[in-house]
Amino acid sequence: LRAEERERLEWLIYNVFSRMPAPQADDEKIENDFIINMLRSDACESVKVDVFKLYTDKVVEYSKTYGKSPTRDMRRQFMVSSWTQCAIMDHVEAKPEILSI
Repeated sequence: LRAEERERLEWLIYNVFSRMPAPQADDEKIENDFIINMLRSDACESVKVDVFKLYTDKVVEYSKTYGKSPTRDMRRQFMVSSWTQCAIMDHVEAKPEILSI
């Protein structure tokens, strides 16, 4: 695969597996239609925009600080960090009282 195809594939993997609900039963299968509909949902689009902004900010800051582009492994870590950061912010937004503990 070319670099842009690899990056697009990685984005798809992150999108699918980071927001996919777990099956209710061990033998339950998640159908392709479910995955496609989930990825097209407004909630998923909002999450992708938020995560992409954080990710882009991290890549730009790294490039500006070090004068070079991050490696593929670094970009993967930035992506994981961005997803995690968004998940934490969503959780805190939903339950602000958690910060007062």
